[in-house]
Amino acid sequence: YMKSSERDDLERAEQFLDLMRQGAIPDVQPDYVSYNTVMECFAKLGDAKGAEAVMERMKEHLGKESELVVKQLSISQAILIEGWANSRNPERAEEMLRDVLEKPVTNPSLRMFNAVLKAWAASNDPNACERAK
Repeated sequence: YMKSSERDDLERAEQFLDLMRQGAIPDVQPDYVSYNTVMECFAKLGDAKGAEAVMERMKEHLGKESELVVKQLSISQAILIEGWANSRNPERAEEMLRDVLEKPVTNPSLRMFNAVLKAWAASNDPNACERAK
C-alpha cells in the first residue's frame, strides 16, 4: 500500500493497522514499523494531518518509555516533516525541524533537513531560496 498513490489503498493500510490494534489477529500487534509505514502512506500523498493522527495513535498505543522509542520517534518525526513538505507547507515543515532542534528529545537527521530543503525548493514563496539557506 505504501507504494500506491491511491487514496483507497491508504484507507486499506489504515484498516490493517486498526485490525492489528484491535487484536483481530491473534498474537499480532502493531509496532513502530507498522505505524511508521502507515504514516509514510499519508506523508507520500501530502496528508500531513493524517500522518500526525497516526503518530498520536502510535504514542497512545506504544507509550514513550524505552530507548527504542526515541530512535523510532526520530523516524516518525522525519516522516511528518516529509508529509508537510509533500503538502507544500514549507513553513510547517521548517517549524517541526526547529522543534526537533530546540527540544532535543530526538536527534535531527539528514532526512529531516532534506525534507525541509525539498519543501522550500518546491515553494513559490519569493523568500524560499533565502529560507532554504
